[in-house]
Amino acid sequence: LNLANRLYGGAVTDTDDACRLLAGETVTVWQVEGSVPLRFSFDNAAALYADL
Repeated sequence: LNLANRLYGGAVTDTDDACRLLAGETVTVWQVEGSVPLRFSFDNAAALYADL
């Protein structure tokens, strides 16, 4: 949950594609446009995590 809560201007991909990016290749990734916060508290974190 913390990683998702802090993702801003980043991208999400799998390990194979991340390695390809590091090697200078181009791959398709999921990228956030703007800030998309995931709001959670101590009381609802377990339920939100279970829903992922």
